Amino acid sequence: YQRRYQQQLQQYQQQQQAYQQQQDQQTQMQQQMIAQQQKALQMAEIQKKQEEMKRRQEEMRRQQEEARQRQQEEVKRKAAEHRVKMEEMNRQKMEQEKRMAEERKKQYEEQRATIRIRTCMQKVRMSKEEDLATNQQELAELMQVELPNCGSNAVKVQEECAQAVEQALKRIEAQKEVKRREEERKEEALRKQRELQEKAAALLKECSSKVAAAEELVEAVVAAAAHLAPEKELKLEAVQKAASALEAKAEAATAALAECGQFSKEKSGEMRIVKPKDAEDDTPTLAQVLQRINEAQKKKDTAVREAGVNKDKLTRKAEAKKKLDAQLLKFKKYDANKDELLDKKEVIAYAKKEFSLTLNDARASKILSALADGKGVKKDDFQRLKVQIGIVREAQKDLARRKLREEHDKEIEKTKEGLKEKVVEADEKYSQVEGKVKEVEEAGKPLITEKMKSTEMQPLLEQLEEKAQELKAAIAGFKAELQELKSSVDPEVSLWFQGHCKPLDSKTAALEPRMQRWTTLLTRSRAEMKNRATAELNVLETQMVAMIRQHQKAKGLSADDLYAAMSTSEEVSKKDFLKFFQSCEVGEAERPPAEELTRLFTFLAGGDSSLPKERMMGIIRSYKKVLKDTILTKERGVNSGAVRKLAVGEILEITGQESADEEVDVVRVQCRTLKDDEEGWVTVSGNHGTPFLAEYKGVYKVVKETIITPYFELDSAEQREATKQLKEPVDRKLRPGELVDVWVWPKKEEKSGLVRLKCKCRSDGTVGWVTAVGNAGTVFLEVV
Repeated sequence: YQRRYQQQLQQYQQQQQAYQQQQDQQTQMQQQMIAQQQKALQMAEIQKKQEEMKRRQEEMRRQQEEARQRQQEEVKRKAAEHRVKMEEMNRQKMEQEKRMAEERKKQYEEQRATIRIRTCMQKVRMSKEEDLATNQQELAELMQVELPNCGSNAVKVQEECAQAVEQALKRIEAQKEVKRREEERKEEALRKQRELQEKAAALLKECSSKVAAAEELVEAVVAAAAHLAPEKELKLEAVQKAASALEAKAEAATAALAECGQFSKEKSGEMRIVKPKDAEDDTPTLAQVLQRINEAQKKKDTAVREAGVNKDKLTRKAEAKKKLDAQLLKFKKYDANKDELLDKKEVIAYAKKEFSLTLNDARASKILSALADGKGVKKDDFQRLKVQIGIVREAQKDLARRKLREEHDKEIEKTKEGLKEKVVEADEKYSQVEGKVKEVEEAGKPLITEKMKSTEMQPLLEQLEEKAQELKAAIAGFKAELQELKSSVDPEVSLWFQGHCKPLDSKTAALEPRMQRWTTLLTRSRAEMKNRATAELNVLETQMVAMIRQHQKAKGLSADDLYAAMSTSEEVSKKDFLKFFQSCEVGEAERPPAEELTRLFTFLAGGDSSLPKERMMGIIRSYKKVLKDTILTKERGVNSGAVRKLAVGEILEITGQESADEEVDVVRVQCRTLKDDEEGWVTVSGNHGTPFLAEYKGVYKVVKETIITPYFELDSAEQREATKQLKEPVDRKLRPGELVDVWVWPKKEEKSGLVRLKCKCRSDGTVGWVTAVGNAGTVFLEVV
């Protein structure tokens, strides 16, 4: 029974499988049939469209052929009309050229005849008195021949002929008058020339007499100079008397010559008149008078110069004789026995009384043996005795100076030993200062070897800068002590001391470059810390914006709703800021610690205790910059009505979430233009991934000089009050090329029509309001 049951069960299962396969085959066949039917329908539709397209193409081809035929007929008609017009124009042109040729021929004949007559007229006009009648006859004959050919110019030519004859007569009369006046002028000039020559002759005679008087005085100077001849034997008083006489006569001659020179200078213009060649008087010329003056001057100067040289010679000669006489008197004074010799006793007395020098017997004997073989000093050797006594006196002085020098050298050595001890003390102080330098260098190694955050660098830099200031003071104090030690050294050992201090000076000089390198490192580290702080804060700001976008997306909040979740007042306090970002939705991102959020808040608030709402809203709102020209539409669909065209560089405020337009496969977003507050939809990226918009962080570049002010309105009460209280202007100028970060986005000031924005200057951190676009359309700031 069980076996039969199992067989039946197997048969049933096989039947079920066969039925299922049959059903599957039928379903597959039905699907194939449906697909074939759909394909047939599609092919029919395609064939229908192709036939319709073919019909339209045939219709278009027929219309184009008709239009072409009409165009060809119109071209032929216009060509025929143009040909007729051209033939008529050519006929008229030929007739006109014929008339113009006849007219030109007629004008040529008139011009030829007129030119011949006028040439003859000019000849008459320029005729001399003896040729005038002949030229008039020639002109009359030519007029009879050529006047009929002048045409319309005949009357004018006749008038010109009459005027030419009249002008010739007037010119001849004028020439006669000019000739008469020229003869009168020459006679007057000759008369004035004779008067000037007579006056010049009188002045030259007067000047010649003055020169003759001066020459007599010069001869007197020459005669006086002869009394100072060097070969004469004169006493000093006689030399001085002769020199005084010569000087008086030289002064008189100099005055006379100066008078002659002044007279010739003042009257030179009147005395330069050249006398006639036929003059018979012996009046000298100005050149001759001036030559006599120069020769007299040279003669006087030569005599005075030679007399001065001779005077000096005679004076020295007289003084030498006077000194010799004085020495002879001394010799006689100490020659007690009157034997014309100075013995040993007399020499000792001479040295004692005249030079305060005590000579012993040995020294006196040595001098006598050197001068007079021990017998005595003669009168002729008296000067040599004086020299020998001077030598002995100088030797005694040298001995005394040597003793003083030896004592002084001992004092110098003692001073050097004291200075060496002071140098050792200074070297120990240097070691202390160098130890401080090494300590500071060791403490600053982390700035070079380690990658530190700005928050870690700041306390270290402050500590190092404080130590650097102390170290600078220590180095300056050490250098001042060393310099004071050098300046207090006796000048006699100053050079030695400088050489002894060279090793210490070299080590001290090395401290300055080390401190300079260290100061440069601190300055560079301070700038690096500032750059790192800016980079870190930019990263934090980017994280903050990402957290805002994540929270906004997660909660579905608008910008105003998001601000309301952050603060209920017109300002965001630090507490509200930290509370929001410590509890907002961050998704998978890491939440920054409270210390970093506090630091970011201080950076965003610019050091204030709170963030104004307009500043915070500028951060909350999302902005994009237009990369390629596109269209702002009214609705989300690309084919909806256009609002206006968006230009490259425009800034858009994003007011909604991005969404895809499946019909054309593009990403769209709702936005508002900052330029004119137009709202609509715009394409973010095309169907091939082409970007039309990009994130914009709010950086503007100054393109035209403007000012940054603390208030939005330029003419506000606060601005006027601030200007009254401050003598110096508080507004800072922005130069072209500067970059600024937006704090409050551009908005229009209704009173002035200016578009202004609040920004922070990257160069110095100044925060204020600046005009982006003037009321006349002038652009001061442009989007970067």
